[in-house]
Amino acid sequence: CAAAWTRVSEGLGTLGVVTAAGVAQEGDWCVVTGLVVDLHGQYVPDWHMDRLRFRGAALGWIAEGAGLPEGLEVAVEGLRLVVETGDARMDWLFAAQARPNGIGAELALAWDPAAKTVRLGGLSIDFPGENLVDLSAVVTGVDLSSQGAMQMSATSFALSEADLRITTHGLFESYALMAMGPMVLPPEGDMAAAAAGIRSDLLAMVGDLPETSVSADSKAALAALVAE
Repeated sequence: CAAAWTRVSEGLGTLGVVTAAGVAQEGDWCVVTGLVVDLHGQYVPDWHMDRLRFRGAALGWIAEGAGLPEGLEVAVEGLRLVVETGDARMDWLFAAQARPNGIGAELALAWDPAAKTVRLGGLSIDFPGENLVDLSAVVTGVDLSSQGAMQMSATSFALSEADLRITTHGLFESYALMAMGPMVLPPEGDMAAAAAGIRSDLLAMVGDLPETSVSADSKAALAALVAE
């Protein structure tokens, strides 16, 4: 568990500074408590988690490169996105304000070495305020048996099945808009016109998607999402 967490925290460390209150084995779960990922950049929301739990055959593979990564389950409890401003008082207040709005998430992955198939049994993200994201998928042509095989798979895999369901009551505005806005909007001027221009560009991109890959019904659904 400790070795696996060391590798995972090293990976998260590419995003920002990682700290945790504790790491312990609970049954077959590896449990990290009081986790904070302080993402690079001011005003970028940092990740605060009460508990991060993971288990499965992939733990040994993550920690020591031993065995095969045939299964992995991950659960997140009390995830909060906290904006850091550099003002200690406001940062403390923003963190306190975020505490009642914890996010829960679960993920289950299974790799079939013989079929070279990865099955995402379910990614479920439960946001406050009746907001929910559920995703299941099947990816074929995946070989995780060695580093070289994984590199080959990166050019040959195929997403053969996917089912994404989103229930939103302000989900985009609450979590995605503030993160995306500074990256895509101009620093000054008519923001409504700029947003309309971005929406128009996205609709054109959806219209240009090949129907051999994205059905007409799917394109219509994407266009409706962009418009809303």
